[in-house]
Amino acid sequence: MMRKFLNVTIVLAAVLSVLAATVGASVRPVDPRLQQAERFSTHVGFTGSESNLPDRAPSTASVGVANPNVVDSRGALIAQTWRDWQAHINAGNSVAINPKITPAGPAGVHFVYTLRENSGTMNRFGYSAYDPTTGTYPLPGGTIIVNDASPTSAELGEYPRVTVYPATGQAIVSGVDMTDYNNGATWQIQTVKDFAPSTGNFGDIISGTIVDPTLALQGSWTAADYQVRPKSALSVFGSDTVMYVATRGFVADADGNFAIKLFRKVGTTFPATNPDPAWQLVLLDTSSNASQELTTDPTSSAVAMVWTKFAMGDRTSGSGDDIWYAKSATGATGTWTKTNLTNLNANSPIGPWTIVSTTYDSQGKLHIVYPAADVAGGQGVNSIICKLWHWSEQDNNTWLVYDATWSLASVCGRIGSNVMNVGRTAIGECDGRMYITFSANDSMLTGHYDDCCQSQSFTYSGNAEIFMTISKDLTGKSWDRPRNLTNSYTPNCDTGTCADDQHGSLTQFGMRDADFAGTENWTNAVTYDASGGAYTGDWYTQLLYLTDRYPGYGGAGAGWLGNPGGQGPNTLNDVRWIRLACVPPVMAANLAVLPTAITFPTYSKPGHDTTITIRMENQGNQDLVFTSVTDIEDSAKGPGAGPTNWMTLSGVPTGIVETGKDSLKVTLNAGGVITSGPTVLFGKIRLQYTAPAQTKDIPIYFTVVDTIANAVWDTIATSCTRLAVGTNGNIGHNYGDSSNFAVGKVNMDYFGAAGECDTGTNMRGDNRVYLGDGSPIIIRK
Repeated sequence: MMRKFLNVTIVLAAVLSVLAATVGASVRPVDPRLQQAERFSTHVGFTGSESNLPDRAPSTASVGVANPNVVDSRGALIAQTWRDWQAHINAGNSVAINPKITPAGPAGVHFVYTLRENSGTMNRFGYSAYDPTTGTYPLPGGTIIVNDASPTSAELGEYPRVTVYPATGQAIVSGVDMTDYNNGATWQIQTVKDFAPSTGNFGDIISGTIVDPTLALQGSWTAADYQVRPKSALSVFGSDTVMYVATRGFVADADGNFAIKLFRKVGTTFPATNPDPAWQLVLLDTSSNASQELTTDPTSSAVAMVWTKFAMGDRTSGSGDDIWYAKSATGATGTWTKTNLTNLNANSPIGPWTIVSTTYDSQGKLHIVYPAADVAGGQGVNSIICKLWHWSEQDNNTWLVYDATWSLASVCGRIGSNVMNVGRTAIGECDGRMYITFSANDSMLTGHYDDCCQSQSFTYSGNAEIFMTISKDLTGKSWDRPRNLTNSYTPNCDTGTCADDQHGSLTQFGMRDADFAGTENWTNAVTYDASGGAYTGDWYTQLLYLTDRYPGYGGAGAGWLGNPGGQGPNTLNDVRWIRLACVPPVMAANLAVLPTAITFPTYSKPGHDTTITIRMENQGNQDLVFTSVTDIEDSAKGPGAGPTNWMTLSGVPTGIVETGKDSLKVTLNAGGVITSGPTVLFGKIRLQYTAPAQTKDIPIYFTVVDTIANAVWDTIATSCTRLAVGTNGNIGHNYGDSSNFAVGKVNMDYFGAAGECDTGTNMRGDNRVYLGDGSPIIIRK
C-alpha cells in the first residue's frame, strides 16, 4: 500500500472527528485487550497435632459502613476491602469446603481474599469462615491473618489461596508476602495452617512453611524475579499428603516471557524455623502472564497445572496464546508430561489469550475451560470478541460453552483488564454435572444496555455480572443458557454506587449435608436457587466473588500501597458468598446463524441472481427441529420494483442435532426477475423451531444494481504516526477491524513506526489504537 505523506494539520483535523483518549505508554499494560476497547461491526499439616510455632491472635477487621444508596449484589457479605484487584486474571481457589471423609466429619466453608482495611494501608491476607454446625461466622467481617495488622507496619500480603486438610477441617492458606515492602527482596512464598478449625489463628509472617528464596529464584533470568501471584492445591491420597504452590515470576525476560514455577512439599511437618528445605521445584516453564492454575485428582496422587504461552514463538501475542497443561501421577520431579492443547498455527480458527481455568472431576478426568477470539467468525486473533470453550479427558474433545461474539456496540462499556467479552472464569463439579461461572457485561443476557459507570472510560466502565452455565453430565459436551447469579443492575452509576461483580471462585466439588456429621444450619448463609425455587435436591456448591464499587481497578496510592494502575478511585468493596443450589441445566435448542443479516454491499446485477449460504449451528443442549422455514418478501423500492418471488430457499434441513452444524441456501433476485435498478429488496428468512418454540429472523436488505463502488483504503502519514482513510469518507477503518492491516493497525497509534513520536517503552499493545473510527466534520452555513 502506498504511503502518502501529508501535512500534519490534515491528521490533526481528522482528530476532531472522534472523541479519543489515550494514556502514556509508561502506564500501559502490554496487550491491546488490556486498555484498548476495539469496537466491531454489528454484523454481527495438617494432622491437627499441637503446634509449637509462635501464636498470633487474629485481628478482626470491621465490615465497614455500607453506602445506603448502593445496590447490593446477591450473597452474604463476608468482608469489605479497599482492594478490588483480587486476582491478576482468574481467582483460583479463594473458597474451599471441608472435604467428605469417613467417618463423617463436620462441614465448613473457608474464604480468603486480599484485605485492605483502609485506602492507604497495606494489602494483607484476609480470612473468614462459615461454621454450619452453629450457623455462624466465627470471625464476623473477616480478619487479617499472618501479616501485621498495624497501620504503620511494612508487612504486606497478596493473593492468598485456600485448601482444607480433610482429617481436621483446618484451613491451609498459601500466598506471597513480604516482611518489608520497602525492600522487594523480601518477597516470600508462605503456606500456613489454622491452629484450630475456623479460628483465623495462622501465626505470623515467619510461621508455617516458607519456600527457600534461593530455590524460588532457580530458573530465573534475574535476581529480581521474585515469585508472585500464587495458586495452591493439596493432594491427600492414601498415606500421602502433598502441598503445591504455583507462581509467576515478577520480571519478564527479553522476549516477554514470565517464569512459571511449581513448588511441591511432601508431608505435614512444619519446620521449627524457616525457610523450609522440604520444598522442591518440580516444574519450570514460561508463560505470557499469570495464567497458571492448579488442580489435584481426588482419585489418585495425580496433579495438573495449566497455563498459557505465546503461540508459534510470537512474543507480541500477534499469533495468540496456546493453552498448555502438564500432568504427573505423583508430582515428583521428572515425572511431568507437558501437552500443547491448542497447538495454534496460522490457520487456526481460534485465538486464546491468557485466561484459563481447570479442575479434576470425581472420576479423575481433567477439565480445561478458556475463552478464545473467534478467528473463524472473522475476528482478529487479538480480538476480545470470543467464544468460551471446554475440553476434558472424558472424551478428549473441545466443545462450545458460550458464544460471546456480541459486538461491543451492544454494551455501554467493557469490564476492564485481562478479560475478553467474558473473563474471570471458574469451573467445578456438583451432583454429576459441571458448572462454569464467568464475568460479563452482556446486554443480551441481562436486557440492560446502560449498566456502566458514568465517569469511567469505555474499557473499564462496564459493571460485570457473574453468570453460571451448566452441563448435563461430566463430559461437558453442551451447556445451557447462562444465568445471572449476582443480579446487581446499577445503571449510570458513579464512585461508590456501582456493582461490578468480578473474581468469582468456585469450590472444586459440591457438598450435601448428609455427608457430614451432625446437623447443618445454613440460616445465615445466602442460598440461591437459580431455577426459581423449583430445586428439590440436596447438593450445593460455593461461589465467592468481589463487588467493585468503581469498575476498573482503583489506583489511589502508588507502589505496594495501591491497587495496580490508575484507572479510578479506591472504594470500599464487598466480598460476597453465594451458596448455590446445584440445579440441573435448562434444556433448550439454541440456533446461531451466519450471516445474521444480508445487507450492503452484497448485491446482484439486474437480470442476474445471487445465491448465499446461511450457516447454522445448534449451540443448545438438545436437538433442534425446524417447524417452519419461510422466505418473506416485505417490499421492493426502485425502478425494478414489482415482480414477486424474487427470493427462494433450498437445502433446508429438518433439524440440527445438539452441538451440530448445517446450512441452507437463499437465492436473491431469483431467476433474474428484477431487470432494472437500482432496486432494493426488503425481506427476511424466518426460522421457527423447537424445543422450546422459538423464532429467528434473518433480515434482508438486498440491492439490485449494475455496479457498487466499494471503498478503497489507503494511509496518510506524518513523520511519526499514520491513519487509515477510505474513499467513503471514513477514517480509522472501524478500529482497524477486518482491515487486514498488520498488527499495530493504522489508527494514529504512535506504535511500530521507526520514527514514532512515543519514546516510552513499547511492548505489545501500548497505545495501539488512538483514533478508532470516524468521519470528517463538515460545517455548512
